[in-house]
Amino acid sequence: MTATLAEAPTRKPCTRCEVEKDLDAFPRAKKGLHGRRSQCKECHNAHRARLRREQPEIVLAKEKAYRAANVARNRPYQREWKRAEQVADPDKVRRRRNAWRAANAAHSRAWWNAWRAANADRWRAITRLAQQRRRARRRSNLVLPFTQEQLLARMAYWGSRCYMCRGPWNAIEHVKPVSWGGGHLLANLRPSCTSCNTRKGSAWNGPAWAMTLVDLYHSSICTTRSEAPVPEVSMSAVRYSPFARLVT
Repeated sequence: MTATLAEAPTRKPCTRCEVEKDLDAFPRAKKGLHGRRSQCKECHNAHRARLRREQPEIVLAKEKAYRAANVARNRPYQREWKRAEQVADPDKVRRRRNAWRAANAAHSRAWWNAWRAANADRWRAITRLAQQRRRARRRSNLVLPFTQEQLLARMAYWGSRCYMCRGPWNAIEHVKPVSWGGGHLLANLRPSCTSCNTRKGSAWNGPAWAMTLVDLYHSSICTTRSEAPVPEVSMSAVRYSPFARLVT
């Protein structure tokens, strides 16, 4: 058995171009000799390209049937491929996406309307975040790009709760407001609820003042703000009266 494994070939000829090549030059195949196809990758790709030109309907039908039968299996590969393509050529992805939306305007509009209706809070937060990013760029503030996964990880760092009242979050807060020169980057973003986000507004009195917002309510995580004790207000450190009663 050991001798057989040691003598396993590392090269074989292609049945189409008849050139002997390494096994790595052949596509994998479970039922093929040595676990590889009989044709090398170059010949195999050329053959598929010719079929796609001469019989596009048949090829597309086979690919569609394969994707429908292997949705769960192909999903990780599709996501990885889309991310790689987005990084390599974002303009190409944008053009293809815009062309598809233009050719399927009714379908695209219906899908987006249904998604927004089912994810109203998330869509509101995404829209507001995009507006804040545009505002930061117009003001020449620092803007550092981040992915959705990084943003969710940032929200999870704060317990996926409003960092002020510790209730459920449905908004994204710029700790240092964009109007005060705050940057649009992960370090300046925290989860908040709509109530606390509205009450804070554009108030800003320095990093030390911002740290007091974390300890605004001293109780443990609560779902109703009426259960949390409100600390006494120190008016000497407050610059904006609408947010005075929230600052310690």
